[in-house]
Amino acid sequence: MLVVSAAITTTKGTVEIVYPPYLAGYGYTLSLIGFLTALIAVLQLVSRLPIGVAYRSDRVKRQLALALVAFAISTSGFAFAAGAPLAVAALSILHGFAFGSTGTLGLALAIDVSGGRRAGVSMAWYTAANSTGYALGALIGGTLADARSRPPRSCLRCRRSKMRRSHRTGAVACAGSSPPAAGSTAACGSPSPSCSI
Repeated sequence: MLVVSAAITTTKGTVEIVYPPYLAGYGYTLSLIGFLTALIAVLQLVSRLPIGVAYRSDRVKRQLALALVAFAISTSGFAFAAGAPLAVAALSILHGFAFGSTGTLGLALAIDVSGGRRAGVSMAWYTAANSTGYALGALIGGTLADARSRPPRSCLRCRRSKMRRSHRTGAVACAGSSPPAAGSTAACGSPSPSCSI
């Protein structure tokens, strides 16, 4: 149970870091990215009460399994959505609701497993596993987002050279065009860039 909890929050922590650059890569504005991110958080909150009411100790494993399937579909679905606004909105809603559901059901199951005795210890272990997952997810997500948005090495060399020359000569531009946008695979607008004054 603790490993599953940590895996869920690792995934969620990764998504939280990768989600904004993913949307930005498809041209979403910062205000729309903020709205969609808030939508996920609101659905996490909204899901907790109905899931808590629907909770039954004899059905919790099935309920949790269903929530995990929904969470997996919503998380992996972004890879296939290709930035389509309706698909992204639907996946964001599902993602928030599913994650809120897994958290609520997981905590209830952790308390049930303790048989009501030492519930505090069970909750402590459960939330520690959650926190571990968030920490790992943020590290993984940051690494993935950084790797995805980093310009090619040749462009970095060009930019470093431009910076050194700009102190001496003023304006410096990469041959042929401006530097690429974040996430672009173009190397300063040409296959083999060279810096010029």
